[in-house]
Amino acid sequence: MGNNTASGRRIATGRRAESAQVLISTILHTRAARYLFITIWGVTLWPLIGFPAAAFWWFATTALSLFRTAFEMWLGRREPRSLGSLPLVGMLAGAGWAVAPWLAWTSGHAFGRPIAIVMLASGYQIAFTQLASRPKSAAIVTTPYGVTVICIGATLWGTADFTGFLAGLALLSAQLIFTVSFGAEALKSLDDSMIRQSRLIDDLKLARDQAYAADRAKSAFLGSISHELRTPMNGVLGAAQLLGGTGLNAQQREYVGIIRESGAVLSGLLNDILEMTRVLAEGVQIDATEVDVAALLARIVEPWSARAAAKGLDFSVEVDPAIPALILADSARIGQILNSLLSNAIKFTTAGEIRLCLHAERRDDEIAHLHIAVHDTGAGIAPSDLPRVFESFGRLDASATESPGGAGLGLSFSRKLAEAMGGELTVDSEPGVGSIFTLVVPVKVMLWTPAEAEATANDEVRSLTVLVVEDHPVNRKILETALTAFGHSVVTAEDGAAAVALCRIQAFDVILTDVNMPIMDGLTATREIRGQPGPNQEAPVIILSASAQPKDHIAGYEAGADAYFNKPIDLSELALMVERAAGGRHVLRAAHGENGGLRLVG
Repeated sequence: MGNNTASGRRIATGRRAESAQVLISTILHTRAARYLFITIWGVTLWPLIGFPAAAFWWFATTALSLFRTAFEMWLGRREPRSLGSLPLVGMLAGAGWAVAPWLAWTSGHAFGRPIAIVMLASGYQIAFTQLASRPKSAAIVTTPYGVTVICIGATLWGTADFTGFLAGLALLSAQLIFTVSFGAEALKSLDDSMIRQSRLIDDLKLARDQAYAADRAKSAFLGSISHELRTPMNGVLGAAQLLGGTGLNAQQREYVGIIRESGAVLSGLLNDILEMTRVLAEGVQIDATEVDVAALLARIVEPWSARAAAKGLDFSVEVDPAIPALILADSARIGQILNSLLSNAIKFTTAGEIRLCLHAERRDDEIAHLHIAVHDTGAGIAPSDLPRVFESFGRLDASATESPGGAGLGLSFSRKLAEAMGGELTVDSEPGVGSIFTLVVPVKVMLWTPAEAEATANDEVRSLTVLVVEDHPVNRKILETALTAFGHSVVTAEDGAAAVALCRIQAFDVILTDVNMPIMDGLTATREIRGQPGPNQEAPVIILSASAQPKDHIAGYEAGADAYFNKPIDLSELALMVERAAGGRHVLRAAHGENGGLRLVG
């Protein structure tokens, strides 16, 4: 109730200013009609008083009206809160108009007096119509007409026509009263409409603010969930990886494999939720990095092969020997698309096989088109349903249930990813035979053959001194154990302040740091290390983050980090990144940092 009252007061106080601006704007837009009426009146006077007198009246009245128009334009540019002296200027210009009925009345022509009465009625009607919402201003503007009426009445005083003249004035007054009343009612309706509009705007602003607040809360919630889930998941998957490297029997290895596979599914679902939310808010972002095609394919195929076998399906991979060994592409996006396609293929195939085929179309020495096709022997898709396959939230089989492994990102989103990479995703299907989904994506080739890759690799991995900054004891232990197993010397710190203190007295080949830690966070510690002269001012820094949000990655690079690695951590990929850091900050940044695109690993 209070908001509505306040809104009404704002309208009440602002109505006159708003009305004045609207009125002046309307007058300016109709000023051409003003000069048309002057011309018509001048032509009407010509046969009554002669051409010279009619022309003189036309020039004089036009000059006064031009002055009035100039004043109105000047007043309009000032965005006035009231009409001010406009009625007085209108009265001055109206004097020229008011002379015309008197000239017609005194012309002695047979039609002079009737035309004079028509001119008077027309003049009053024009003024009160334009200023219907301002009857007082209209009365001021028409004052010259009142003088003319008095003069005409004086000529009729004492004659039989005086009574008829008064009757005509009564009719004209009734007409003007109706015009003013109608204008007042229209103004009241306009005010009511403005009040309703103002209230609606206030409601929309409130809804907008609430939506912004909800969006900020959602982002904060996702950031919190990301950190809270990724951190323990990193411990589970890291421990499973370490356990897999110990002496286990066949049954124990099977159990470890189940842990790793289930953890990978959970990690994938978490990534999918965060990714879909981010893409809906910010659009698709493509981050190209160096990709080992064989390693990427192996990482994608391994879990799906096991799931196909568990369902009793044959799973095979056909790889063209001519595919490039190392490419520049967004491995995360390619992996997301293939995971979605393989998920659907296994989910909708009850018997038969799943086949993944990969070949490359060489365009020149640096560019190739990767063709990745997923074949299945499922029920297939009817030709009439094919156009709807890539529609958002489309389902062709309402009875289909989600697979235990997750729903993937959906075909609609997968096609958007393919198009964002400059490629395409197509389908060819036959009911009762199966479907073939084909991803074609252009890539830049870094190395064509594995022999070239081996020639560029170091002959021997150098042992590095690594500083691990991690407040979570489980994650810290996993990282220390894994890096030690890879042949590196590891020093640990529980927070950023301890890391900064260590960096003052000991040189490190690479620094791995978490972000959210007590006492001092990882980004602040990175800025401190970069800002203080010492042995680690130019040491490569890798951020270990539980956040997959690009804005957090950007903040890390601005703080001085050289690469990002998202939790949960794949220890083998982390080992490769640490080895690459041995080449210095420029090497790490070129492959994983902001110069090489955001690296969203894991």
